[in-house]
Amino acid sequence: MTGTATLPDAQGNTTTVTSHLPAPPARDHRAMFDAMDIDHDGAISRREASGDKYLLRAYVALDSDGNRTLDYQEMLRWFDD
Repeated sequence: MTGTATLPDAQGNTTTVTSHLPAPPARDHRAMFDAMDIDHDGAISRREASGDKYLLRAYVALDSDGNRTLDYQEMLRWFDD
């Protein structure tokens, strides 16, 4: 919500108007993941993540199963932040 205004008309009735920001467009997380998965093995390796210094910094924390790759579910945590 961005704002609300209550306006009277000539007969004394009031009307409340509320404005809202439009919802941001949905991001296609699968397409972003697939673009990062250069070798198409279904996981993001450290080498593939090295193109994004912020992802590389968070890599170990995102690798919740400790297998040294990031699968789609692990990457969703990155995309949603």
